[in-house]
Amino acid sequence: MRRIFAALVIVVPVLAIGFASCDRREPVSLPALEPTPVLGAGPGWLVVEQAYVRVKSSPGFDSGDVAFLRAGDVVEAVGRERGDAERSGAGVWYLVRHLGVEGWVHESFASLYPHKEQAERAAGELR
Repeated sequence: MRRIFAALVIVVPVLAIGFASCDRREPVSLPALEPTPVLGAGPGWLVVEQAYVRVKSSPGFDSGDVAFLRAGDVVEAVGRERGDAERSGAGVWYLVRHLGVEGWVHESFASLYPHKEQAERAAGELR
């Protein structure tokens, strides 16, 4: 009798665990999440908002032009500098890199976004 009881004490919990794990429930589906954007090392990404913007050789409205951008262009901002009202115009100037050319764009001509994906979405609305 003891042996039967001992066997039941072992067999019954094992069977209960086995039947409980064979549940036929539908798998839980997780919500679809957007991919995490890659963090940039620079200040971010600029979206040109004016129809035509001159990229300057140095931070200042009186410096020479090195390139031109159009509304909706997305360019990488790799640096920034606060402008001097006397020398280059008040506000922030962004050092941008686009198609192998580096130059400066004033903050009044573009909007800064931390991630390229955000900038591209905003640019799509301008095009």
